[in-house]
Amino acid sequence: MNRPTTLLALIACSAACVSPTGVTRELSVENEGMSSRELFIHAGDAVRISNKRSVPIFVTPLGGAAILDCGDPVHTLGPEPMLVAPGTSEQLCFGEPGAVSLIIQSPSEQPNATQEMVSTVRVGGKGPQGVP
Repeated sequence: MNRPTTLLALIACSAACVSPTGVTRELSVENEGMSSRELFIHAGDAVRISNKRSVPIFVTPLGGAAILDCGDPVHTLGPEPMLVAPGTSEQLCFGEPGAVSLIIQSPSEQPNATQEMVSTVRVGGKGPQGVP
C-alpha cells in the first residue's frame, strides 16, 4: 500500500475496529418503562437493548461518544433511528469515552401518540481487558 492508502486504512480502523471487552450491559424496554435510566460502561463495552414490548421501538443515539454497531462488519451508526422489533434485541458497542443519550420511542396506547423514554450511557476509559 502507498502511504495515503495506509493512513486512510488506519484512520478507518481506529474508529471501526473496536472489539468488545466482553462486558455487555442490558437495557430492557418493557410496557412499564425501561430497566435503567443510566448505565456506566467502559470504552469497548456493549449495551444490548431488548424490546420486551409487543410493538417496535426506535432508538436514536445523541451525544459525544463513538457508537458502533457490533455486527459484522462493524460500522459507525448514522443519525437514523435503529429499529428493534418486538421480542428481539440489538447491541451497540461504544468505542470511546463520553456520554450518549439513547432516545427510545414507540407507539403509545393512545391513538396517534408516541411514547418517549431516555437512558444515558456514560462511557469511561479502558475496560478491564485494556481495550481502548
